[in-house]
Amino acid sequence: MYSRRGFQKIKRNKVYWRFIIIANLALVFLLAFIILRSSPSPSKTEVVSHSMNKFKGKDSYSLDIKEEPYGLEFAGEVDQERLSGKLKEGENREIEIRQPNGTLQIRRVEEDKWEEASEEGLEQIKSFFMLPQDIFHRVKQTGASINHGPNHSLDDTLCKTFTWNVDDKTFHQSLFPGLELDKINESTVTVYLTQEDSKLVKLIISLSLEELAQEKSQIERTLTINK
Repeated sequence: MYSRRGFQKIKRNKVYWRFIIIANLALVFLLAFIILRSSPSPSKTEVVSHSMNKFKGKDSYSLDIKEEPYGLEFAGEVDQERLSGKLKEGENREIEIRQPNGTLQIRRVEEDKWEEASEEGLEQIKSFFMLPQDIFHRVKQTGASINHGPNHSLDDTLCKTFTWNVDDKTFHQSLFPGLELDKINESTVTVYLTQEDSKLVKLIISLSLEELAQEKSQIERTLTINK
């Protein structure tokens, strides 16, 4: 049988080892917290770059492009960076579009033959079909700073936004080749990424123009992506 002193010694040992275990657990949690705090969080540009990288290679997704106030609407698919679909201009005009090898081809609905856009005098329209990753690449080349915008809900999906204020004539010329660049007062590019997994769902290019008689003062091109 144990004496009272023996019981007290055992009790002290149990308390001691409990203290050691608790202290070690606390130390582990403290170190984990320090490591997590010291690990650099990805920059805003890195977050968007990671999202854009998902479009490389063999990605297939649907792509809608709208441009206001000109009433241009495109609905189509992108498969391995090859675009195809239909362009609607106004109420009655519809053109089939495809870009099999980087060359934009068009076919009017009532015709059978595909023609290169350049042969139809529509070479400039190629810029309208620039893919999201290519737009992002051109934005990066301008060196424009990126800003974190407010969150938005798109079709019940919470999205975070990032915006660049782009003041670069080369960028504007590549996307709007027919526009007089001196009329541009301000331009922004905004991307919408899902809050949960940073998937790109929308990209908007907005141009604010000088207000002249009988001319539009705002151009907005919206790319909507559904993978």
